[in-house]
Amino acid sequence: MAQSPLGTLTPTERHEIHRARLNLAFVPQWSGVEPFRVSDIKGKGRGCTAVRKIPRGTMILMEEATFTVKIFEGDRKTRSATAQIEHAVRTLGQHALEDFRSLTHPPGDKTDRGRFEVNNFEMMGYCGGGSQQGVFLRAARFNHSCVPNACFYWNPNLGQHPQGRLTIFATQDIRRYEEICLDYQYTECYKTAIERRRSLYNTHNFVCNCRACDQTAFEGELSEWRRSQMRELVGRSHNEIGDLNKRRYLQGQDINQLILLLDQEGIEFPQKSQLLEDLARWFLKESQSAPAAWPRANCLKEGLRASRRKLDLEILTIGAESLEVRNALDLIALFK
Repeated sequence: MAQSPLGTLTPTERHEIHRARLNLAFVPQWSGVEPFRVSDIKGKGRGCTAVRKIPRGTMILMEEATFTVKIFEGDRKTRSATAQIEHAVRTLGQHALEDFRSLTHPPGDKTDRGRFEVNNFEMMGYCGGGSQQGVFLRAARFNHSCVPNACFYWNPNLGQHPQGRLTIFATQDIRRYEEICLDYQYTECYKTAIERRRSLYNTHNFVCNCRACDQTAFEGELSEWRRSQMRELVGRSHNEIGDLNKRRYLQGQDINQLILLLDQEGIEFPQKSQLLEDLARWFLKESQSAPAAWPRANCLKEGLRASRRKLDLEILTIGAESLEVRNALDLIALFK
């Protein structure tokens, strides 16, 4: 059996990853050369633009944290985080300090704590007893869009001393000179444009004018309609509108419709990935209650298809070495 960052892979798991790569046809590998530059963006300040055409699935950035902060629950949270931030900032070199203090800050708050709050990235699964957040000076230069063409992901399987890197992958084909954008609040993608803009202004001190938020254009109106449909579909099975990470089952038809709407919006990871898992598990549940062999076999077939779509999407948008790929392989195994 082969050893990988995901652990020991069985021949069946190696076959699934090979199948996914063949299905994707082209998955660019990390070259070590960043395909973007930081430059002035009209109306936005600094941002990142592509220096060449970037195919979907390309790793755009792999970055080690400049500094990290452990966030604990309860009363310790504010005091502990502030002390850690102040200590980390004092130890930065002059160039890194200037870069950090040139980052955006919340309205009326130019403190180091304020800059940290709006520029940190969650490092999932990194420390026990709480969470860990890090500042990545290159990644922090990417601006926001509610219809992003790239996504970020903390991958603890990458790098050495310390282990773990933040990655950014292209989720769409990106043209040369096009701005590369992330979604700062992907868990709020179902909210209205007004709600998203208010949230971004309160936390990041800017007004979003992406094509989904521009209600003066037809594309913005169409996006608003799609997201209203998404809210209605999610609301059928949720007591309140929430993000997809709650892992509650939606009906199969509703999940398929949500996936279609996300495709039309150009939204990929993590929203569509979670929906594909929900769909696969819905088919698994249906197969267990099906009254005859044919419906059971059909449910298992469709569940396997949804699981493989999840694997394909995750290899494309966060890389084959990610923990999510390990989870997708485990999901596929349920249907074999």
